[in-house]
Amino acid sequence: MKKIFALIFLLNVLMSAQVQFSKVTFNEAEALAKSENKKILIDFYTDWCVPCKELDKYIFEDSTIGKYINTNYISLQLNAESDYGRNVGKKLDLQEAYPTVIFITSDGKEIDRIVGLISSNEYFQKIRDYTKNINTFAELLKKEKNDNSDSLKYKIAIKFFERGKFKKAIDYYQSLVKSKNFNLDGSIYYRIGYCYSLLGNTEYAKRYIKKAINKNPSQKYYKEFLEKFDIK
Repeated sequence: MKKIFALIFLLNVLMSAQVQFSKVTFNEAEALAKSENKKILIDFYTDWCVPCKELDKYIFEDSTIGKYINTNYISLQLNAESDYGRNVGKKLDLQEAYPTVIFITSDGKEIDRIVGLISSNEYFQKIRDYTKNINTFAELLKKEKNDNSDSLKYKIAIKFFERGKFKKAIDYYQSLVKSKNFNLDGSIYYRIGYCYSLLGNTEYAKRYIKKAINKNPSQKYYKEFLEKFDIK
């Protein structure tokens, strides 16, 4: 009997160390966050998304990360393809890239987001930064006044892209086409072409993907991109 109780206790400890996702609506999460002086975390996933499952396993089930998130956030997990998930996602400019985890103030204002899967150490660092309002999108835009570096422009371009602001992303990527650090392999041309394809501008998408191929003929992915989007 003692062994059974010990096992139950251990299971409860392990469960409490994981991220505790609340079964509440977004509006209810806002009310809870205000009352508990916390922020809101929303994990948008889909049933077919393999990285989404890996995010659960390697990030949200990590005891250190779980405890930190539970202390600072009211957390929700929403299927992006459900009616409710689509409605909330639309309000937050959610793009069709999963997993996407969005960090929000108790007043419903976005702090920042993490799109895709990165190492647990990097993920945890981003979570801690965003919790303290460090290295957020808003902070990057503020830094731009005194920082004209290519690395900052690149980070801002990605932030705009993640939010579906493709024209703004293109503006920043355009400033990097002569950068040896970021366009040596033609990747900036590729990113510009990809943005244009999402905007439905096939002519410009074709033009920039061709530039990417000319810059780096050995990159098969650029050619596959042309075939995938039927750009010839």
